[in-house]
Amino acid sequence: MAAVSATLGIAEKTVAGAHGFLGQNGLFEPGCQTFILTAAGLRLAELRTSDSARARLFLRELWGSSWFTLSTMRLLDAAPQDVTTLAEHLTRGISRRIERGLHLVHWLEYALVVHKEEGGQMALLRETQPPQPALPFIGSSHAVAALPRERFLEVMSAYRAIARAFAPPQF
Repeated sequence: MAAVSATLGIAEKTVAGAHGFLGQNGLFEPGCQTFILTAAGLRLAELRTSDSARARLFLRELWGSSWFTLSTMRLLDAAPQDVTTLAEHLTRGISRRIERGLHLVHWLEYALVVHKEEGGQMALLRETQPPQPALPFIGSSHAVAALPRERFLEVMSAYRAIARAFAPPQF
């Protein structure tokens, strides 16, 4: 557990409390009294140490079709909800401990699925098509990661458009 904690850069208590969730969602698998990082878990660990912005996008992509992402999208599609209400909905029938739902909401926020609005309610973080700027934001990975969530997604969308423009055609 300590090795996974050190590799992922998160507290050992977090790994211990979330081992079932992290294992079920492709980041590590149980071994003989140890946990082994999967390829996805190793990639996340590498990204978290070198480029936190890409780590967040990696999780968004990895968990895009998971039950908790789809449930969250369904629950928040009509309107934002209080974080506790969202956590209770996500854990209904699974766990009586609200902490598990709160951890799940925290991971969803890290993975850029939801964001906390000014009033404290959780809302979906929708990808928007930003007006095409003359040039995208250029800065260090730390500067990009520090952008507000909406601006971060706009910048990542602009980078993706540029990358696709230079990619060879697919046949």
